[in-house]
Amino acid sequence: MKIQLDKESRIPLYIQIINQIKAMIFSGALPPEYLLPPERKLAEELEVNRSTILNAYRELKAEGLVHSRIGKGTMVVPYESKTEVSIRPPEHRLTWQYLLSDEACRFNDIRIIEMLRVNGDQPIISFATGMADPALYPVDEFYPDITYDIDKKKRALGHTLVEGCVELRKTIMKMQKEKGIDSLLEELLILSGSQQGLNLVARCLLNAGDTVIVQEPTYIGALQIFSNAGVKIISVPVEEKGMRLDIMETLIKKHKPKLIYVIPTFQNPTGTTMDLKSRIKLLNIAYSNQVPIIEDDAYGELRYEGNTFPSLKALDQYDHVLYLNTFSKTLFPGIRIGWMCGPKEIIHQLTVKKQLEDLHTSTFSQVFLTEFLKSGRFQVHIDESCRYYREKRDTMLKKLENSRIKGLRWVRPSGGLYIWCRLPLNISADTLLLKSKEKGVIFVPGSVFFLNNKGNEYIRLNFTYPTVKEIEKGMMILLNVIEEENKKNQEKIINKDSAICNPIY
Repeated sequence: MKIQLDKESRIPLYIQIINQIKAMIFSGALPPEYLLPPERKLAEELEVNRSTILNAYRELKAEGLVHSRIGKGTMVVPYESKTEVSIRPPEHRLTWQYLLSDEACRFNDIRIIEMLRVNGDQPIISFATGMADPALYPVDEFYPDITYDIDKKKRALGHTLVEGCVELRKTIMKMQKEKGIDSLLEELLILSGSQQGLNLVARCLLNAGDTVIVQEPTYIGALQIFSNAGVKIISVPVEEKGMRLDIMETLIKKHKPKLIYVIPTFQNPTGTTMDLKSRIKLLNIAYSNQVPIIEDDAYGELRYEGNTFPSLKALDQYDHVLYLNTFSKTLFPGIRIGWMCGPKEIIHQLTVKKQLEDLHTSTFSQVFLTEFLKSGRFQVHIDESCRYYREKRDTMLKKLENSRIKGLRWVRPSGGLYIWCRLPLNISADTLLLKSKEKGVIFVPGSVFFLNNKGNEYIRLNFTYPTVKEIEKGMMILLNVIEEENKKNQEKIINKDSAICNPIY
């Protein structure tokens, strides 16, 4: 039996002896009935006091691992007599599914997970992913001299405030002020992506059974979060200038919602933009009914043509708007930094809730992002992105226009990431996806943006992520599949409208 002691260790010597004898017993190196050395002899070998060995043997006896017999010494206990040492297999495997919470059972929607999954089996042209083009990532500019600044390196690897780095919040405040949003430091919270902000709002403001009004169609992540919160979701149709506010007024009076969630600029998935008159009317409706608005402005920076309208937050004079934004769509999706701006009392509550979720957003990302924003390169990057994405959008629109497929309609977006298409009659988006995927092209079927699986006649196409060549090739494949399906359904189609290739609106 070989025991090695570290006499400079903080672990008491008798504990070191116990641990090593235990390890030898459990590994089988010391078999049952093995006779341990006498206390005096082991003490001499290890050059320790005899009381150290006595204490170790006493503890091993207390744990049932050894026993002493008069005239025979101290021996390892046979396995069959050990009550708590051996690991016995359970009678049945643990069924984790039965241990899930009510919340976990209520929500099991994996559609966003599937959208983010990379298919490595075959080359795929993706019109599904709502991402910036990796070719435009300003990688070199994002890693400035901080690489050589030891103080900033250390700061980037430590903890920061739950509400976010002060310098980053001040920088974002300055950016917002240029767009008409004047806020205080305590009115701004840094998030791990804007989706976290939606989740925090749901957990802080909503109880199961409350009602939320959303646009229809709308962002799938919002539908998932509100559904998970157990709230009733009431949808208002989207039209060319935003949501149908006349319908919304009636629904507010009937359902008395807790909040309104809206993407007013380059809406996901339709790409439509609410005009100034509609924005003011929406605010007045919110004021008169005492309903707060969650404004999601993830795409507002990416404008390719047309007039720029002030955000709802910039127009809001009575603290009814919680403003959400993110750098995921304009810079890198992996940076996972967004922010929320609103009245300081609710921002405080959201901060308390955020601390429970992740303590704080990555300090590393915040420090590097701050340096990049302060360098002035962000606006340069936005301008470059808009020029490049305009070309991509126009390439996809031209393919749609040249297709001249009867019944195929679409929205021409002034900005954002998506083109929203309505398929010809009797063509299912789900069926179309299966067939186009076989040929190497994927998109998002419209049903994921609706309640109750409606919207299967729509598809959402992203034009920012694929290259121009991929758009040209992918659209040719997709449009051919649509044309094939259209021909199969011709006898079922009764199309009174003689116009073809018209936008939806």
